Amino acid sequence: MDKEDMDFLRGTIRKKKYASPINASVSQGSILGPLLFSVFINDLVDCYENELDTVATSLNRDLNKMKAWADKWKVTFEPSKCKAMMISRKRKPSTIRLFFGNCELTIKSELEILGVTFDSKLVWGEHISSVSKKLGKDLVPCVR
Repeated sequence: MDKEDMDFLRGTIRKKKYASPINASVSQGSILGPLLFSVFINDLVDCYENELDTVATSLNRDLNKMKAWADKWKVTFEPSKCKAMMISRKRKPSTIRLFFGNCELTIKSELEILGVTFDSKLVWGEHISSVSKKLGKDLVPCVR
């Protein structure tokens, strides 16, 4: 590094020291930090009031594209067997209506996919319970 490069770096470092302060923040590492952060961002949802409508519109548009593709290539889907699930930790999550062609998809609170049970709150209690029952049935003959 030559003298010119060093002077440039020193100037950059000096500028960083005098950067403008952050006027609104939540201190990190404190006990109250997570609570204060939740209070701080509580009204963020108001900025996205119609976000769920946008998501539903986007999903329905994608389902329509999938239906058009299926029609083009003569692939048949059975919409009555297709299920959807809203994932949310809210007590009363918002609901959306999804359509595949003219058929409304059933919104489920729990789905089993490849032997793994998922629920709408991403809690594993039902999956663990079903695996425990299966194990119990398989282990009983071994004990006798």
